[in-house]
Amino acid sequence: MIGIFEGLMLTTGLAANAVGPNDKGNKSFVGSKKAVTDPEILSLFPKSKKLFDPCILEFDIQIDADTLVFNYVFASEEFPEYLTYHDVFGFFISGKGIADAKDIKLSPEAFGRLSTELDLPDAVLTELKNISEKPYINRRGYVGVFRQKFGKKAGEFLKAIDPYIVDIKNLAVLPNGEEVSVANINHKKNAHLYRPNTLEKDPKVFKAWQYDGFSVPLQAKVQVTPNETYHLIMAIADQKDASLDSAIFISGTGINGKKK
Repeated sequence: MIGIFEGLMLTTGLAANAVGPNDKGNKSFVGSKKAVTDPEILSLFPKSKKLFDPCILEFDIQIDADTLVFNYVFASEEFPEYLTYHDVFGFFISGKGIADAKDIKLSPEAFGRLSTELDLPDAVLTELKNISEKPYINRRGYVGVFRQKFGKKAGEFLKAIDPYIVDIKNLAVLPNGEEVSVANINHKKNAHLYRPNTLEKDPKVFKAWQYDGFSVPLQAKVQVTPNETYHLIMAIADQKDASLDSAIFISGTGINGKKK
């Protein structure tokens, strides 16, 4: 009915609250009224002001293919009234050889290894330690800083460090690059991607689901290196306050690999 027939659900509230009919416009479960303070979670959504009730799933995946694909639907009780509350979803992949990735990551574990395995000047190690304390940084900015600080030696250092660096990218973005959120998919913006849950629109969906609105089925894909291991993070969170739940439905057949 919503385009996902089986799979995984992540929600900022209770899964039981997703069950229809859509007889309440403000069905909600508040897990905590305290805003998220974990810097790693906050870093996933740098444009968000305050986050509440995050639901996060992390796992590693290795595929014998050159493209990773997933299909999903975004849903929320914030629709259609509270568009500025901007509940958000992200699907982050990190690893080697991610096509068009603009950001990179140096984990604390990787920094620990390179600091013992490589003979680097203290100034370089200090810079890398600062980078390892951030969830991710822009690749172009990283290269620019090294060239500015270390001049002709920058290329040599960057080449030595590269095996310890991984790409990171948010796959849950719209064609125009915007994140998947209540503010970016609704009846006023990107309306072709929005589906209201009303009795008039679709009685079957209205009776089955409580959420006030959905995105149409969305698909994200990324080119990867076959047989390389990648780390995936799926994350959804309320923004501005903990009221009114949002959810993401990910197809059980939506995470798969494609060969050329």
